[in-house]
Amino acid sequence: YILRERRRLRLFMQFANARLPPNIEESLIEIYHHVLKMDGGQTAQYIPQLANADPNQFAIALCDLEGNVYSVGDSDRGFSIQSACKPILYGLALKHHGADHVHSKVGNEPSGKPFDDLSIDQYGKAYNPMVNAGAIITASMLPGAIARDQYDVFEDTVRRMALKNSKQVRMDSSVYDSEMNTNARNSEITEDLVNRNLVVGDPIGSLAAYTMACSCSVNTLDAAVIAATLANRGTNPTTKEACMTEIIADQIVTVMMSCGMYNGAGKWIVDVGVPAKSGVSGGIMGVVPGVCGFAVFSPRLDEHGNSVRGVHVAQALSESLGLHVLKQGLKAVPTEKVGEKTRKPRRGSSGGEDESPSAHKARKPGNNSVSPFTNEQVWENRGAVVLPALPIVHAV
Repeated sequence: YILRERRRLRLFMQFANARLPPNIEESLIEIYHHVLKMDGGQTAQYIPQLANADPNQFAIALCDLEGNVYSVGDSDRGFSIQSACKPILYGLALKHHGADHVHSKVGNEPSGKPFDDLSIDQYGKAYNPMVNAGAIITASMLPGAIARDQYDVFEDTVRRMALKNSKQVRMDSSVYDSEMNTNARNSEITEDLVNRNLVVGDPIGSLAAYTMACSCSVNTLDAAVIAATLANRGTNPTTKEACMTEIIADQIVTVMMSCGMYNGAGKWIVDVGVPAKSGVSGGIMGVVPGVCGFAVFSPRLDEHGNSVRGVHVAQALSESLGLHVLKQGLKAVPTEKVGEKTRKPRRGSSGGEDESPSAHKARKPGNNSVSPFTNEQVWENRGAVVLPALPIVHAV
């Protein structure tokens, strides 16, 4: 317990002085139009409903902790949350059963294996709650007599964590049916978990509850606000509602840091350095504690099951906004003076209308940085951050 708490506190202290720059919209637009050219990867072929998704869909959204939401691209387009449900399932299991019980069945260590591997560690536990085996266990811990009741607990939490008055959050029955008809691997995993006494009760119901959670529909705006809720230690910044305790939110984010990106998690930490969770529908949620949450949606996946464009966007955001957790040590000074600027947030801000909030305080990254696309100087050591001027391009 003490080691776990030290690790959690160390992670959050790394982000303690972080701030977003004032020109966040221009940064999102520049990154969007650069990454839009990338067309590698393919949709998830093993789930028919996902295999048939439009591979050209693409959206980026970011929510700060004042509740302002910025976006570009197909941000209103719904998609199933898939494995990005796993942090929420983990949080609900912690809420209803406590850490000791949950961690007697599910560990906190990266497995280094694909997400659909059985992933049982030397102690007979699922490696972590971010792989399928761990998430099936946590889904089985949700309160409810039947799978639908358990799912309703999950959906209610997603709705509270998402964009205020979101119309998108609901179970996509077509995705659920498609997954249940092709769920042989997860069925095998569930049976093994039952034999190990890691899942107690009806294995079919436990698998159904997990699959329903994966089939929950959100859009990129919702996903960004969910990520921001975790960044805000469990309080939704657009509604100010506390959706979970700070301790549970912190624990979720800590595990996301090391385990959220499957067997690509090590490279993610090196390249991006932000707690995150991906899903095979093409969504990625990134959490910057005390700063913001961001989300990307693009259905083409890499060999690890992560969105190709999503990974590139996250890396570009990390570099251009200085979000990397391991690069927070130094302060920086501006290359030129920047005045106050007001900005019109994407609809869906905490006020529910198009407002013009004050400019964000400049972020304090930990090293000299350059634009990921132009190689222009972004920061020098000691002072406030200045991003290079970027042309404003109309978002599609």
